[in-house]
Amino acid sequence: FSGQGTQWAGCGRALYDADPVFRRVIDTIEEHWREHSDISLREACFSAPQEALNEVQLAQPVIFMIQCALVEL
Repeated sequence: FSGQGTQWAGCGRALYDADPVFRRVIDTIEEHWREHSDISLREACFSAPQEALNEVQLAQPVIFMIQCALVEL
């Protein structure tokens, strides 16, 4: 998996909207993540400004989430 710097605001949104497998993985990871955090990774990925996604506490889990979903494709 790639490191920080590969994320951008809205990354994965088109795939989430178009691909049911990608969407299922994102939603599953979101569900598990929310058991431990008040922050929505899905919302951070699709709606947060770029500055927020540059912060490691969001960037790393968002990258992990997107790349796990890509593996399933």
